[in-house]
Amino acid sequence: MRTMEQVDAWYEAEIAEAEQKGQERKQQEIAANLLRKNIPLETISEATGLTISELEGFANEQLQILSSRSIGSTESQLGNN
Repeated sequence: MRTMEQVDAWYEAEIAEAEQKGQERKQQEIAANLLRKNIPLETISEATGLTISELEGFANEQLQILSSRSIGSTESQLGNN
């Protein structure tokens, strides 16, 4: 059985983890917006705290998502003809 202190410690750890994930998502949102505006990776890195390699990976993921949406849209348009 857990003590109240153990439950409190677990709860605090869960809150801290959730806050960290929220901050990471916000950094990625900001990075995505700046990437769309063709801001240099070095500037985005300075603004978000993300590394250049993280930004490159993130940019590649965004391109893949956009490509798959574009392909899916084209395929649905072709299917309608």
